[in-house]
Amino acid sequence: MSGKSALLVLLAVTLLISHTAGASSGEVVVAITHPSLKSVVTAIGGARVRVIVLVPPGVDAHHYEPPTSELLALLRDADVVVMTGPSHLPVEHRVEELHKTGLYRWILIDYEEYVDEGLELLVNPATGRENPHEYVLSITGLRIVATSVYRALSSLDPGGAGYYESRLRSYLEHLEKLEKVVKTTARSPGVARVGLFTPILQYAASDTGLLVTYVVLAEHEAPLEARDVAKAAENYGKQYDVLVVSDEELAKYRQAVEELLRRGVKVVVVPLSTLAYETPELVPLVIATGLGTLQIPVVGAAGGPIDLSGYVAISLPLLAVILALVLYILRLRSLGKAAK
Repeated sequence: MSGKSALLVLLAVTLLISHTAGASSGEVVVAITHPSLKSVVTAIGGARVRVIVLVPPGVDAHHYEPPTSELLALLRDADVVVMTGPSHLPVEHRVEELHKTGLYRWILIDYEEYVDEGLELLVNPATGRENPHEYVLSITGLRIVATSVYRALSSLDPGGAGYYESRLRSYLEHLEKLEKVVKTTARSPGVARVGLFTPILQYAASDTGLLVTYVVLAEHEAPLEARDVAKAAENYGKQYDVLVVSDEELAKYRQAVEELLRRGVKVVVVPLSTLAYETPELVPLVIATGLGTLQIPVVGAAGGPIDLSGYVAISLPLLAVILALVLYILRLRSLGKAAK
């Protein structure tokens, strides 16, 4: 055993001495490795679960790694740990190390569980390899995660099985209705193929029923080069019909997106930072709405600043849809809590 592993075990044992299972105190404690998982866990667990988020909102989970002592303290009372995967976050590697020690009695829900429930990883068209990023931003992924969470909670808390089953059924019905709206809304003349700036939105975009055929930046952390932008402009209309970009990507690669706009590329901007943590199920709908109301933004003269006023026309209906649906979902969740 390495020195690092031995220290990990020693710290784990120390903290486990004072461990008290959440289920025994009337609640199931669920630790999640990414904030975007909170909504689906809460949708199924309701008032019978307490959620611990291992990665703070607003922090890039791909780079965040809490100190060992802090991670162990957070996990001390956990009964279930829900991960994204397959283990592409530093904190998830740490959780797997802890789980392998056998000292903790969590139920670990990870990629293997999702595969058993029917998850299929999509192939990144830029690399030809499976894309492990953000399937929890898709209706398909959320459906599978919800079912996995239900099974774990029912196993750990048999007395609440009926409660969890009722909430799962309502959540799946909601996702099914949403899925139908997404595929209907995404229809736009001349748009059949979707390009992405990075692979983050591949699963959400695929929910629209359109093909994701192009990715500007093969991996979301890869360095962007001028040739990537030139190639994206050259392939517009040949390999993809519209480029979908998150607001986070726009902030990071604004000059590149502006250059593509100057070259006539149609772009849909998705307010991912607003949706990902509280209402990830709305991400596919916002993409579909953007595609359904697609128009060419007004741009400045060649080489000049971009006038984003064209986005305003797209954003207003998007914001109206988002607001109505967020209020609707919040109402559903309130009714669920009231019926506990």
